[in-house]
Amino acid sequence: MEMIASGAPLSTVLDAIADEVEALVPGTQASVLVVDSTGTTLRHGAAPSLPHEFVREVDGWPIGPASGICGTAAFRRAQVIIEDIASDPLCSDVRALALRYGLRSAWSTPICDGQGGVLGTFAFYHREPWTPGPYEQSVVAMATHASAVALRRDRDEQHVRKLSAAVEQSADSIVITNLTGVIDYVNEAFCRVSGYSRAEVLGSTPAILKSGRTPAATYRQLWETLGRGQSWRGEFVNRRKDGREYHESSLITPLRQPDGRVTHYLAVKSDVTEHKRISAELALHRHHLEDLVEKRTAELALAKVQAEAANRAKGTFLANMSHEIRTPMNSILGLTYILRQNTRDPEQQALLARLHDSAQHLMHVINGILDLSKIEAGKIAIEESELSIENVMRNVVELLSHEAEAKNLTLDVAVHGVDAVLYGDPTRLSQALLNYVSNAIKFTPAGRIALRALVERQDELSQWVRFEVDDTGPGIPEDRLGKLFNAFEQGDASTTRRHGGTGLGLAITRGLAQMMGGDAGARSTHGTGSTFWFTARLGRLAPSTITSESALREFRSTHRLPAKQEPRPFAGRILLAEDNPTNQFVLLKLLRDLGVSVDLAENGRDAVELLQQRAYDLVLMDVQMPEMDGLAATRAIRELPERAETPIVALTANAFTDDRERCLKAGMNGFLPKPIDPALLREALERWLR
Repeated sequence: MEMIASGAPLSTVLDAIADEVEALVPGTQASVLVVDSTGTTLRHGAAPSLPHEFVREVDGWPIGPASGICGTAAFRRAQVIIEDIASDPLCSDVRALALRYGLRSAWSTPICDGQGGVLGTFAFYHREPWTPGPYEQSVVAMATHASAVALRRDRDEQHVRKLSAAVEQSADSIVITNLTGVIDYVNEAFCRVSGYSRAEVLGSTPAILKSGRTPAATYRQLWETLGRGQSWRGEFVNRRKDGREYHESSLITPLRQPDGRVTHYLAVKSDVTEHKRISAELALHRHHLEDLVEKRTAELALAKVQAEAANRAKGTFLANMSHEIRTPMNSILGLTYILRQNTRDPEQQALLARLHDSAQHLMHVINGILDLSKIEAGKIAIEESELSIENVMRNVVELLSHEAEAKNLTLDVAVHGVDAVLYGDPTRLSQALLNYVSNAIKFTPAGRIALRALVERQDELSQWVRFEVDDTGPGIPEDRLGKLFNAFEQGDASTTRRHGGTGLGLAITRGLAQMMGGDAGARSTHGTGSTFWFTARLGRLAPSTITSESALREFRSTHRLPAKQEPRPFAGRILLAEDNPTNQFVLLKLLRDLGVSVDLAENGRDAVELLQQRAYDLVLMDVQMPEMDGLAATRAIRELPERAETPIVALTANAFTDDRERCLKAGMNGFLPKPIDPALLREALERWLR
């Protein structure tokens, strides 16, 4: 302890402690190990009588639950006593080494810092099997206490040296004065900026820097503020030793002792001369810049008008493109469906199945392009309804289960901490998950695919839910990973790639996630698999606000497939308003096969006239027709006294949200997109005719 108080080097103190312990406990060999700066390994601080080869080989031993004698003691923060190294299982890693040097027993005690941490360990070694007694315990207690004091002092001194180096090497000028302003300390930066040496300024006052151009009010405010015990910030115009002036921004703070007394002032000062010069030059150009900004603003306003016009033209083009593409696709898919229903020949069934799959693939490509264009054009609106995250995810799995089964892939679902019912858009969540899961199935040759939902953060009103789809596929090279969410980008963009696709699914998912207040991304290890994720902000509900119809709304919005059952024929009379001959044929065939009686109107005007003559249980109304379109026809029908409540469902190839809104605003009750899905057609009849 006298050596510690006198400031002896740490290595000298630790050697002296080890020597004294070996003298007090004859036959033992002592060792002091110190935790290194990383906190993960032990380095030898003293081992005066242990073999040098043994010390060298165990130096740097890791700290862990089963890392030899000392590493385990440091990890447990408790004594470890090994009576016989030859048989104790804890010594399996060091047994051969210890026995090689004739060491048969060991005892290690952690050296603690008094704050829950470990500074090192103190170890006894003995050449025979041995157990320490009370006397040895008292000796090692004194030794570990003395070692802890020495190690804490060394740590504190290193901390002081670090702070001193930071002050001395700071790029800012640092000055410490007493209460009368006499300089006690300046750092190297002060000497470099001012041109004065330490010998020239110590004992003087900062007045040697005065240029006479700093206002007197600045000094008065400085001393008034410091007199109140507060920090002052301001600017001086000073003069260097060579006579050149410079501007200095200063923060001057009172330094307090533990009892609260102010004994010194600390000034931290920055040379802002160059900054002032640049500011002056900028002021000279300000008026010119204002003219440039005004001109640029006018150009931007014109560009905005042009962009808005282009956006409107793009929206019109997309609507027309959607109609022109979906109308013939309705015929192709519808006729394929009818042929498949009416043929039993296996070869023809196989050919029709290929035709149906190709048509569905084409529709998937078309929908992807239109969805991305709608997102970019702001044509997609996020709707909100009550939903169950678990149901949404399980519905996605059910929709894609047959594809996974065909490749012997396992689909797992896990939900962690998410509220049972939330408020959001189940359709868009399903769309995003379908993009991820279908990609995972496509690119995973074997193994499993896991869907997870977990809470990233939350407050009283919202939960930010993170959705992850994890696969065991081949992974993605790092140089491709950052480009995946760009439109038309793929992990393999070559013309010889094994898997097809447009590269739009991930871009659409990121767009949907951002519209729902989140984002999307991926991580991957090439050769072992990938994880694709997106987040969405969903509203929280009090249990009392959940309605009895929430399950039904969630069921419909996520398009969960009903269980297979024998179709039942429908009863009722339907008016079909459709101008395209092929679509007429397909729809009439589908409806009559479902058991309903159908009348045909080839335009909106004919539909209104037929409804004036008789009642119908349901009207299926094409939107774009000659002479009178479906919207105008619907408004006219609603004005007929007896037909105000007749259900009218829109048939349209336009796929935008505002198209649906126009249909509902005109008085229609529902919406069936083209190409007509027979399952959705049956669901519509279930709703309006049952």
